[in-house]
Amino acid sequence: MKSLWSQTLACAVICLLITVLSSVVAFGSFEVVSVEPAHGQTGVAAGANVVVKFNGRVEKSSINPQTILINGKPLKDHQDGSVVFPEETSCVILFRMTAGTPYEISIPGTVKSAAGVSLAKPYTWRYSTKSGVDRGGSPLQVFARYPRFNDMDVPTNAPVTMVFTNEVDPATITDGSVVVKTHDDQVAAGKVTVNGRRLTFVPDELFIGRKTYEVTLRPGLKGKEGEDCNPIRSWHFTTAAEPEEGPIVTDCWFESYTTNEGTSFVLHASMESLVKPDEESEKSGNPEKKSDKRIKKVADRPSILPAGHTFRSAIATLSGVFPQQPLSTPNNLSAADMPITDPSVPPTIVHAEYTHGGGAGIGNSVEGAPKKDPAAAKMDMVVQAALLSDKAAILRDSGDEIKDGDKTKGDFVYSGRFTQDKDFPSGQALIAFSIQKPDGGLTEPVIMGFYVMPKQENAASDQ
Repeated sequence: MKSLWSQTLACAVICLLITVLSSVVAFGSFEVVSVEPAHGQTGVAAGANVVVKFNGRVEKSSINPQTILINGKPLKDHQDGSVVFPEETSCVILFRMTAGTPYEISIPGTVKSAAGVSLAKPYTWRYSTKSGVDRGGSPLQVFARYPRFNDMDVPTNAPVTMVFTNEVDPATITDGSVVVKTHDDQVAAGKVTVNGRRLTFVPDELFIGRKTYEVTLRPGLKGKEGEDCNPIRSWHFTTAAEPEEGPIVTDCWFESYTTNEGTSFVLHASMESLVKPDEESEKSGNPEKKSDKRIKKVADRPSILPAGHTFRSAIATLSGVFPQQPLSTPNNLSAADMPITDPSVPPTIVHAEYTHGGGAGIGNSVEGAPKKDPAAAKMDMVVQAALLSDKAAILRDSGDEIKDGDKTKGDFVYSGRFTQDKDFPSGQALIAFSIQKPDGGLTEPVIMGFYVMPKQENAASDQ
């Protein structure tokens, strides 16, 4: 009888344990087990799906466009924001993503399983979309270059650089791939190197001072994925009298996109630290012929930003500084010949540096940018004030695409972001790039024209 009672008790204990274990399974922790795109992923296609997978069935009513946060705002506030459930254990977050943009998505802790168990804590992850110029599989093309089209006063020891839309295959490049010559066919010998998307030609000797050069890229260049390179037309630049020393801005470009909040910018610029010829090398050449002075080897030419220097960019309005010319319909007229469309507006002093018409430079401002006139000093003051303000964006060669928009660390392409605040006036503006030196001074800014549309009245703020 005692044995039967013991067996009955044991069965009861086992049943109780089974019940408890079942309850643990049914009401155990509810977790996110995977997300797509993955945390930290870069180069995500703007049209990709955002998928969240759980370790159990999800209660659909607990996750909706109001509770999901994207970059700090509810999903419902984003264009085409919605949630769908292709499976009982997952959901797809839909919204219109833009290229070259970092995203942080948060799933709140109030999301529940079908059994009523909430997430232990909110789940947050980050990723960034592919840059607007990252066109994998598409033909290569030059996105920016230095010296710029018809640039003047280029230091005689400056390199020639080209930045492409995709990474370049170094095996398809030789020292003869880039031809730099004068109008009387004096060819400058030099070395060509490739780092990611950036191709650099460093002349063996100084360029001849006060001379115009033509740059030509020979056929045969390919991308790392085997992409062909679109034909690149040659361009010209004119040198200064002497070499320079220290960092300079070589290329610059930007990507912009409009959201409900206004316009945001992803900025990119590259730099070079110019190195004057060695004194020993100068002695070996003819002192009357500066082109005989040999430039230091590429290995001796550091391209990283020197200690104490800061790469800065800012947007500066010309409203209130110069009479504003209304945005004109695109035409084939040169900048100086563009019509004034509003008779109530006084005649505009046209500056090649900032005008919105007549430009042909890829990723840069209007050809002939070095032209100056009596009003240039005032414009220079506006640019300098913007670059030295606390609203200027700081550019970094960090290799952190999510943070700064840069993809490859060590390619000497510096990147940053800023958005326009609501007080920024519409009309003509400038996007300026410069390097701040340890003494607080700025290198010669490189500026690009930009027209702020009335519906984009927002100013640069560092992010």
